Amino acid sequence: MEPKTHADLEVVQAKKIATQYKVKENYKTNTKDVDMTKRIVQSIANTYLFFDSDQDVLLPNSGAKTISEKGPDSTGVAKIKNVKDHVISDRIGKPQVIEEKKMDGREVVYCESKMLTTTLGNDQLIEYQEGVIDQHSIGFRYMGIDLVTSDDEAWKVWMGRLINPEDAEKAGYMFLVKEYDLFEWSPVSFGANKLSQYLGVKSNNIEGMVLKLHSRLDLLERQLKSGKQSDYAMLDYELETRQLKQIISELFTTEPSIKATLLDQRRQREDTQREKATELSMCPSCLKEFNHDPGDNKCPSCGKFADSTTVAENFDWDKALKETTFIKF
Repeated sequence: MEPKTHADLEVVQAKKIATQYKVKENYKTNTKDVDMTKRIVQSIANTYLFFDSDQDVLLPNSGAKTISEKGPDSTGVAKIKNVKDHVISDRIGKPQVIEEKKMDGREVVYCESKMLTTTLGNDQLIEYQEGVIDQHSIGFRYMGIDLVTSDDEAWKVWMGRLINPEDAEKAGYMFLVKEYDLFEWSPVSFGANKLSQYLGVKSNNIEGMVLKLHSRLDLLERQLKSGKQSDYAMLDYELETRQLKQIISELFTTEPSIKATLLDQRRQREDTQREKATELSMCPSCLKEFNHDPGDNKCPSCGKFADSTTVAENFDWDKALKETTFIKF
């Protein structure tokens, strides 16, 4: 197991819970079937019990609550959407079925969506049929997470259920996602777990990304001021606002890896110890100078303990001589 502290992992866990809008690629989120006549596309939007690049493992039934409250059969207004490349305004289909089930020996989120008769919906249906796009990604928010490390009793239990336990073994820890709030699922041209990749600007062009963000925020502001939005549109704006907040966080908050952070902390401790070890202390009994290791300031000459704050280079010999009382015989 790589050097990590439990406190550091708890910080990561807290940051996950605070994430506004997470985009996650997953294992074999492929298309299952395309019915051109009925315009129905069957796909797997998410796979459970897979240790992914975020060290997350989404558990079976972790989406049950959100599907019940916002699925196609629910009475909720803010229903789960089927969009393209996580762009909320680019709806490609109307969800018909969203359910957690076992398929091909795996626990998955299975979806059926009827492609819209729009230009985008038609194009997407053709791309599905031709196999141009065969991967999916979800947009969601963490709701409940448990941290499990290789020292915990539950570790072996979960390792026995994972699709790829060898990856979890290398990390030595995993975040078990017990519940998540599903916003949408999207067909994507490539797997990605950062929203900033969907701005259409190269990742190293920060200025371009900032301009794109400002442009989008200005558009949303104009739409809100017009007062012509339906409740559905307002919900879309809320989701997009979450996305924009998360993009800003990803662009300007660079988090060091846990391993790198711990190594830096260890180096700092070692440097501090070396500095302390090279300090000269003076024994108050025999007035001899000596080097000492941290926590061990015993004088090697007389055996008395010296005050670690008494450093030889700070000793004022002139002052000491003036204050010394000599006995005359």
